[in-house]
Order: sequence, then structure tokens, then C-alpha cells
Amino acid sequence: MNTTRPAHCATQNYTGSTDLPYEYYCSLPLMQANSASLDPLPALRGCCEDPDENLALYGRNNCQAYCNATEETVPDLRDCLMRLLRSREVLEFGCEGTEENAAGRGRGGALGWAGYLVVGLAVVGVLGG
Repeated sequence: MNTTRPAHCATQNYTGSTDLPYEYYCSLPLMQANSASLDPLPALRGCCEDPDENLALYGRNNCQAYCNATEETVPDLRDCLMRLLRSREVLEFGCEGTEENAAGRGRGGALGWAGYLVVGLAVVGVLGG
């Protein structure tokens, strides 16, 4: 798979998530919080175990990407993306099938797109403000 986002995704803001038919995965929009200069695809590729097999584009105009994971690998994938969120290499992402994290964020054992979007926006607000 190509390691850079399609050019048209740098000018189109896609919010929300399309449900994927997998139990465990993390995904992100290729247009990160209206930042045309930030390409998160290499970051997701770096976090994804076996990206040549597990990483793909999807959604409207293929402007979202996901890494398919397993019950065993999704916590490491989520933790890697959280580190990148703190360093601002990724501004928003979501994971499905992950356990509630130590800080208590999340709902009923899974912190999906909405939870990570809120966490991501909070981190951006704190770091940017």
C-alpha cells in the first residue's frame, strides 16, 4: 500500500467513522483536524502490525485509513497512536475492541471514535492553548 495520503484528501474534511466489519481495529481520517499539512498515514503505518497486510484506505473517497488488529494487538496499536497524539503527529483517531484505559476514559470497555475524538480535541486544546 502507498504510504502517503491521496492528494484530494488534503483538501476535504471527513468527520465521523464508517463502521468496519472487524472486531478490532484503529482508524483515522487522512485530513487531521483541518490540517492539510499533516499526513497521518505514515504514523498509522508505523503503529500497525504487518501494515502490508492490515492497513487499508476506506470511506468516502478513500480518505480514511484503518489498521485491522486482533484482541492481542489492538492495545499496543491504541497505545502507539496515543503516544503520537501526545506528540501531535496524529490529531484524531478511533479504535474498536479496546479495553477501557487506565485513566478511566471510555464507555463500557470500549473507547470508540467519539471518545478518542474528544480526547484528541482536549489534548490539542491543552497543547495549543
